[in-house]
Amino acid sequence: MGLRGVRVLTFSGFEMKAFGGFYYEIKKKCMWHFTNISSTWSSMLPTAVLLYGTIKWAEGRFEAEQLSHRD
Repeated sequence: MGLRGVRVLTFSGFEMKAFGGFYYEIKKKCMWHFTNISSTWSSMLPTAVLLYGTIKWAEGRFEAEQLSHRD
């Protein structure tokens, strides 16, 4: 039984010997990290914009309804 949702990042000795040492590994981990973050933002951004728009629309409608009841 293993842990789910836990990522372990290690430096492979084979990759360091075959592909250029620590610089290659650090560059690969940084690229993986930043592309993962950018992928998350690009998938979450439309949802966040839609949610923000819906909330602002509901606030405007509620305010208009309150003003019409005031008169």
